[in-house]
Amino acid sequence: MNAKVFAASALATAIFTFPAFAPAHAAPKCQGQFQYNKAAGGLISTPYCRDNYLAGIARAAGMRVTNAQVRTNPNRKREACRLVGYDPRVQNICAGVVYEGRGRF
Repeated sequence: MNAKVFAASALATAIFTFPAFAPAHAAPKCQGQFQYNKAAGGLISTPYCRDNYLAGIARAAGMRVTNAQVRTNPNRKREACRLVGYDPRVQNICAGVVYEGRGRF
């Protein structure tokens, strides 16, 4: 009995501690660059959803990039911002990513 309880608690701990072990439906639900948060009672801005949104805009502009690449690789995020940073939909996301010297990227 104790072994079953230990195994169940270890599995629960692994799921909540390491997102890779979590089921696919546990991913945050994004609406544009905002995440739905039941506790906050609406939409909140999160880095996860902002990066996914930026990747989607960059893909629409012709860049071959995945959401995970933009989230985990700062250089890919910088490249995406160089490509679409002028777009008003992502200017706030790219504001701190790309150096703006003399009005240019």
